[in-house]
Amino acid sequence: MRPEHLQIMEGNPKSIPHKVQFVEHLGADSLVHGHFGETGTELIIRLKGVQVFEANTILPLSIEASNIHIFDPETGKRL
Repeated sequence: MRPEHLQIMEGNPKSIPHKVQFVEHLGADSLVHGHFGETGTELIIRLKGVQVFEANTILPLSIEASNIHIFDPETGKRL
């Protein structure tokens, strides 16, 4: 998955919580750094425009199935 394919989806029961660390403004886009899920895995999401979130804000993230790319760990080929 690509950082720009993740979306904030309020009210989606399948969303994954993303805990914001900080936001990096790039002009036309913002990179939201943080951790997601129960494991606390680091994740950066890319959102359009200037986004402002306080540290420790929980964002509900979702992704469309067509934007998920899965690879075979042995061959590196896309499945």
